Amino acid sequence: GSTSGSTSGSTSGSTSGSTIHTTVRGNGSEYVWLRYPNNSEKIDKLLIDGELANTGWTSYVFDDFEIHTVEFVGIATSEFFENSDILTAVILDGLTSIGNSAFYNCQMLTSVVIPNSVMSIGRFAFSNCPSLTSVNIGSGVKSIGYYTFSDCKSLTSIVIPDSVTTIGDWAFGSCSGLKSVTIGSGVTDIGIRAFTNCSSLSSITCYATTAPDIGSRIFDSLPTNGKLYVPSGSDYSRWLSSLPSGWTIEYL
Repeated sequence: GSTSGSTSGSTSGSTSGSTIHTTVRGNGSEYVWLRYPNNSEKIDKLLIDGELANTGWTSYVFDDFEIHTVEFVGIATSEFFENSDILTAVILDGLTSIGNSAFYNCQMLTSVVIPNSVMSIGRFAFSNCPSLTSVNIGSGVKSIGYYTFSDCKSLTSIVIPDSVTTIGDWAFGSCSGLKSVTIGSGVTDIGIRAFTNCSSLSSITCYATTAPDIGSRIFDSLPTNGKLYVPSGSDYSRWLSSLPSGWTIEYL
């Protein structure tokens, strides 16, 4: 059957109702890792181009060089795609959390869509994904774990929705291509070094009327002469003292 048809059918049959729909590139006779080899998490179904595959396998052999659609239905995602050749990931509504290291070191991953149903993103979930250029975070995400997007050097901008309350240590550390960050009004705590070594970051907008608590060295190694945009009447003096010299505040 077609990929779109299998998505609908398999989602309704899964125990959790959650689906991750993604793609991998074929490598001829080479193995493409589809899940962490030491992972003990149970999966309900594995579909490749609409065909049910053996869920006991930790890898799958493609006999061509095409891009294949892979769907995992009803799974816990901790470490599941770590070190794989995934190109894109669309996590469909129904999944409530993304586990630790779920997409760690996916060197070819370029884009991620996270639905409103996801309430937490685990530590190292998307860390060291150097090709990642696009992240769409849904309005249900309440916490972003430590090191979640660290070393994602191709990310240029990020929008953190109002639903998020905490951003973990090093969450965006060493994202050297990151130029702008928008932080929603619900954030109350940002961990140590959350934006350290973001050497291109020159624009930060935060909509919280009370400045979130910030950890030490949060803005280490940022460029000088950036802009911090905050609500009128708010007190972000601690942020400004932590930012490099030359940064100025503008009120929204």
